[in-house]
Amino acid sequence: RGNVEELDGLSPEEMAELEAENMDLQDQLDSELEHMQRMEQELAKITSMCELTSRKIDEQSAEIDDLHHNVLQAVDNIDAGNAQLQKAAEATVSSRLIMLVFLLVSSMTLLFLHWYMD
Repeated sequence: RGNVEELDGLSPEEMAELEAENMDLQDQLDSELEHMQRMEQELAKITSMCELTSRKIDEQSAEIDDLHHNVLQAVDNIDAGNAQLQKAAEATVSSRLIMLVFLLVSSMTLLFLHWYMD
């Protein structure tokens, strides 16, 4: 109430000056409000991008886990394949030895039979 009485005692020039100052302050506040609203919108965009990035990182993490599992399975399969190849190589060596012994015995038998028949 005291402020209203003080305003009544002002000259028209002072009132005009106060109104101009009031308008300048109002414009400044409006400008700051618009700036804050833009900042709020930018912050919302940044938050949205952070959430998207987080989801993508989670997806990539799952993909990397799958790849790791596949690599481990591939290593196990390679080890099993190498073991089978080694067994096959050993079987080939033993079958060659058996075949060599068979051919040698057969040859000796044929030579003996040929000598015996003459």
